[in-house]
Amino acid sequence: MRRKAIVITCCVTGVLAILILLGALLFGIKTVTVEAYPSCSDEQRLAVTETAEYVKGANILFLNEDALAAKIEAARSDLEVIGVERKFPSSVTVHVVPKYEYGYVAGSDGYLVVDNDLRVLRKTSERPDELIELISNLCAVTSEAIGKPLTTEEKAFEAVAAACFRALGRLGYAVDEQKADCVRLIEKIEIRIDAAIENQTVTFLFRDGTKMLIYRADDLFDAKVRLAMTAYVRFDEYKGAGNVITAVTEDGRAVVYGPAK
Repeated sequence: MRRKAIVITCCVTGVLAILILLGALLFGIKTVTVEAYPSCSDEQRLAVTETAEYVKGANILFLNEDALAAKIEAARSDLEVIGVERKFPSSVTVHVVPKYEYGYVAGSDGYLVVDNDLRVLRKTSERPDELIELISNLCAVTSEAIGKPLTTEEKAFEAVAAACFRALGRLGYAVDEQKADCVRLIEKIEIRIDAAIENQTVTFLFRDGTKMLIYRADDLFDAKVRLAMTAYVRFDEYKGAGNVITAVTEDGRAVVYGPAK
């Protein structure tokens, strides 16, 4: 009886060992790739792959995605992990968004520099003119905590400002054979908040004097910003002081007009 139990135990152990071996061969993580949106440097990409190196060989079925994301963000404060994708049987793709300085608002005793998530990165006594100035008819800052989201007395301002940055962050174009950061083309964004959504207007003032008007902060806001920015970047006749590019919602779709003088 004891011999039979030993045989059964050995058989079960052998089967488990084979299953573990097969799992490692079939579902062991072999490659980790990085997808950045909109883009990241080679150095950032390499840092992510090196940080994620520890998951190689682990069973993809038991991958702790939250732990991997936390480890990467702890190693790279300039990146945010927005997703970890398992690609069976043996690949993992890490999706990241670069965090960098987008704009600023006036604070109680200086200026608050914010990132693409409208998170306060730092305070400065000098106006950071190289960034986008965020202004509004209603923009009283209520929280200036470093590392925390910017909060104001008007939630609509926060929502529209964040939507502006999200739309801009998805854009990247080759201008004069150089990779142009659309964020650096803009001097200020003025957000006019109104109780009636049809009266809400966002004005982008470019450093070359061009204006871009986005009417209605509705569900098509992102599409309108991207269409108008595309028109500005691709067509030279749209650029220059006095030119106005207008984006509106018509018949359930985003439409761009311009240039108008």
